[in-house]
Amino acid sequence: MPIVKMKCNHITNPLGYDIQTAVLSWVTEVTSGTRQTRASVQIALDPAMQSVIYDTGEREDITGIAHPVRLDWQPRTRYYWRVRVWTDAGEVIDSDIAWFETGKRDEPWSARWIGGQPGMEHPCFVKRFELTDKPVSARLYASGVGLYEATLNGEKIGEDYLTPGCHDYDTWLQVQTYDVTDQLRVGGNELVAMLGPGWAIGRFGLHGGRVRMYADAPAFLAELVIRLADGRELRIGTDATWETCPSQVSASGIYDGETWDARVKAASVPVPAVEVPKPVKGRLQDRLGLPVVCKEVLKPAAILTTPQGDKVIDFGQNMAGWVTFRVHAPADAEVVLEYAEYMQHGEFYTANLGTAKQTFVYISDGQPAWVRPHFTYFGFRYVRVRGLEYIDPDSIEAWVLYSDMEMTGSLETFHPLVNRLIANACWSQKSNFLDVPTDCPQRDERLGWTGDAQVFAPTASFYMDTRAFFAKYLYDISCEQAKRNGAVPQVVPKMIDGETCSAAWGDVATMVPWQQYVQYGDITVLEAQWPSMKGWVEYVRSRAGEKHIWSDDFHFGDWLALDSVTGSLSGGTLHELIATAYYAHSVRILSRAARVLGYEDEEREYARLYEQIREAFLREFVSPNGRIVSVTQTAQILPVYMELLPEEWRQRAVDTLAQLVIKAGYKLQTGFVGTPHLCKVLSDYGYLDLACKLLMNEEPPGWLYPVKMGATTIWERWDSVLPDGTRSIDISGAAC
Repeated sequence: MPIVKMKCNHITNPLGYDIQTAVLSWVTEVTSGTRQTRASVQIALDPAMQSVIYDTGEREDITGIAHPVRLDWQPRTRYYWRVRVWTDAGEVIDSDIAWFETGKRDEPWSARWIGGQPGMEHPCFVKRFELTDKPVSARLYASGVGLYEATLNGEKIGEDYLTPGCHDYDTWLQVQTYDVTDQLRVGGNELVAMLGPGWAIGRFGLHGGRVRMYADAPAFLAELVIRLADGRELRIGTDATWETCPSQVSASGIYDGETWDARVKAASVPVPAVEVPKPVKGRLQDRLGLPVVCKEVLKPAAILTTPQGDKVIDFGQNMAGWVTFRVHAPADAEVVLEYAEYMQHGEFYTANLGTAKQTFVYISDGQPAWVRPHFTYFGFRYVRVRGLEYIDPDSIEAWVLYSDMEMTGSLETFHPLVNRLIANACWSQKSNFLDVPTDCPQRDERLGWTGDAQVFAPTASFYMDTRAFFAKYLYDISCEQAKRNGAVPQVVPKMIDGETCSAAWGDVATMVPWQQYVQYGDITVLEAQWPSMKGWVEYVRSRAGEKHIWSDDFHFGDWLALDSVTGSLSGGTLHELIATAYYAHSVRILSRAARVLGYEDEEREYARLYEQIREAFLREFVSPNGRIVSVTQTAQILPVYMELLPEEWRQRAVDTLAQLVIKAGYKLQTGFVGTPHLCKVLSDYGYLDLACKLLMNEEPPGWLYPVKMGATTIWERWDSVLPDGTRSIDISGAAC
């Protein structure tokens, strides 16, 4: 079929997602024509397309990039859609039938929240029931505080892990929908759900984190809706008729790992579950987040014995996920797996993990089993194994976990080191796009730093279709802003103490929605995020005042730049210069977004404000003859990239930038703020050779230095591994 990649809200056949506007998209290929001239879209309530509820007819203004449909979507309803395309070669092409299905939406729940016995952090809930007829369809609507994983008749429900995900449980709580029709059987059925602390209850945050961030104890909510051939509908919801007992998971944590005690099952005596009050403040809402799934499976690249005698598995690639393995050990025997990113001088190295233990413990019941974690994940390349006399490479594999995004872009050059650098950036995305865009997958951090997301979004959207992934993250940002008068915390969801926000970090609220619109042509991202975008700009406006210079607040500056004269991590570029430049940039984006949305008054207002900020920037930070007062590489880059300088002054700034690079020994000195735009600015203004020399630099600081040192992801710092092979302080092996 020449019409492919049919998606609703950038997801193929989405089940149970929060659908307000259904944005339909498709790709037409394998035709004689060169372009689409007309198209029509139909939506129906049946796969035969007889009960049509939406029909555009032939129209020239419909494109496959993004066709928004706004209807009164009903809860728990599957909608079918198809496309007809006319080409300039006179062809008429019909698509297959695609579908999307709503979740519960605002429908009341018949289920009740249930919890385990007091002090039970890993309860297991069980419901047994009989069916006399084979169901026509069955859906499980479920959520949990913290994480849950469910099975039906011994088979895992769904392909996703770590549900319901990482978000602000005080604001909203995601509900997942599963099609379990084929898992039900006539006769006896058993529905089981295990829970663990996860992000809502377990230890999480900076400096060792804190526990019980959103709730005190795990709880589960589920409703199984079964439709029979005679039209009857059965509902089985969580309530006091369910049973509970301790699960085989005796300990778990996002940072620390998990202990699985296979002996528990035989010893468990179920007791009635307890109906509990709603455990968090947030409202129940159909999911936005893409499922976290196993996207790739890697086999061991080597099995090592260290000088100290440790057995270590090298998977050859840094990643986020876990190891699954087959084990047949005597009863009560323990198998311990420790995860790490690096081998230093041939030995297993964990000093960079902070307080994170990154350990999985399996306690055998004497029976053979395939084993994996359930309520944690690890950042790793290497796994130290204790408790196994022999490691069979065919009985162990690494599961690479990240949000279910489609790969859309690739790039290959003539240079093997550059190709490895490109691959490293892609692997950093795989390691860090796990429900939220994190800074690292291994140490006691793994937070959704807004600055990292803002910087990496364009690259991420080249490699993968990130529209649905960022829709959830941008919604998280909006939720956090609603509590803070438009301010954006440096971490979203906000899981650290303090209310600090910073330029470049907070500008994620404007820059990423605009980047997503430019990337995907989907106006609904601007519609949805307009209050967030405007809220951020108005917050900064209140801080900058009538002078239009944002100063006197905390800022990260050019984080991790190498030109600081004080030894700090925020670089040598004036913080108020960076902050004001980003303020102007966000206001300009807001004005452009208003134009796209047809908000004429706002477009004019923010266009005027942009000019006022630009004039203030020039007065404050640029001399009358065009010299920028802060003589750093980043200070030259930002005003050029953001077009704050008059055209006749930009070349002078880039000439100064080139001189600074040469003075530094043909090396960059930039940090988070300057580095993303350094090579582009040089290339655009006549210094392509210099930009190439920076790219090809094999010494620190240089992009190819980590590659030469064996990196398989992008390091957080240029010298995360020193030339002698030792690790530097406070590093991350898979940061974006």
